Amino acid sequence: MNILFLTSKNPYSDKPFGGGAETSCRLMAENMSTLGHKVLYLSERVTEGDIARARDERVQLLGYNTLLFSRFVSGRQSRGLALLTAILSNKIDVLYCFFELRNLRLALQTRRYYPRLRVVMRMAGLAWHDDILKRPNRKTRYQAAFNSIDCVNFIHDNLESMVQEKLDELEMAVEFRKSFVLDVGTKAQAVAPPKTYSKDTPLKLVMASRFADYHKRQDILIEAMSLLNERSNASLTFIGEGKKLEESRNKVARLGLEERVDFLPFLPQNVLWNTLAGYDLLCHCADYEGLGKTIVEAMSIGLPVLVSDVSPMNAYVAEGETGFLSANTPEDWARKIADIEAAPQRLPQVSKASLAYAKTHFDHMRKTEIYIEEFGKVLK
Repeated sequence: MNILFLTSKNPYSDKPFGGGAETSCRLMAENMSTLGHKVLYLSERVTEGDIARARDERVQLLGYNTLLFSRFVSGRQSRGLALLTAILSNKIDVLYCFFELRNLRLALQTRRYYPRLRVVMRMAGLAWHDDILKRPNRKTRYQAAFNSIDCVNFIHDNLESMVQEKLDELEMAVEFRKSFVLDVGTKAQAVAPPKTYSKDTPLKLVMASRFADYHKRQDILIEAMSLLNERSNASLTFIGEGKKLEESRNKVARLGLEERVDFLPFLPQNVLWNTLAGYDLLCHCADYEGLGKTIVEAMSIGLPVLVSDVSPMNAYVAEGETGFLSANTPEDWARKIADIEAAPQRLPQVSKASLAYAKTHFDHMRKTEIYIEEFGKVLK
């Protein structure tokens, strides 16, 4: 099978490139190549170093900016020519992308010239809904695109109903042709032996996520830190970049939390995993999630997690077993952190259980094999 991945942000860059969707696309691409399929990846702002990194993983990385004709035609024409050239010259069977509207529409337009192409769209969250609320004129474009794709890949069981609820809210008439539920999992593995915990050891918390201007709630976590008892030794580190980073820094300063809350920039994946291993508890506060890639990664390295009690996180994080859940208020988050800090002896067992769960449910190679099966069904 010949497969093309298409995302605007380049996951082979050593600079901040986005979130879990791009990370998952890269992992899928590399695994599919390992399984013997021809895999290309088309993206923006590609450097020679990025191309070399992809080549090491047997993935052919193409960049709009690296193609000769990109110097002589407009950006839109360049993107269209690049995509059409990649598809025709490599006889692509399946194009996999997510709901970036520009890429999605471009992929569907290209299909006019190559009818055998099948477009599979990854539905990993509700960012398209937020985009429509901000730019209502895009509603009809999303509706047309969603009705034209060959298949939609929901990444967890509850997402289909969440998406339908938002479609109904916006009065969008969408009927997906085909669909399946699947996510690729993670390559993350435990890199350190299990920790021992005591009440005398300060509890080190970490949240690794974009400072997005929707659904991510670093603000709640910051307020929770301000509500902890003065005797608390808990500290919090944020890892990531994004639109609300400066706002979060200012909130920390305003609440006088500089000695308890610090910030690290975006970290490449392997560096991130090794960094996370130095913490005691991953916190992830959000109004909703597509899947929560850093949560899956934390569980896979044996780092206990405390997450918002929302879908889909509460489907795989069981309270007191594979992790901990909190309602999305500063008071509840503060109370939960204090409870964990008071009884840290629970953490090793939670770590063990989350590792076992991850091995069963997030096996990336087995998940990739199922993706190939699903792509095969789309081609029939």
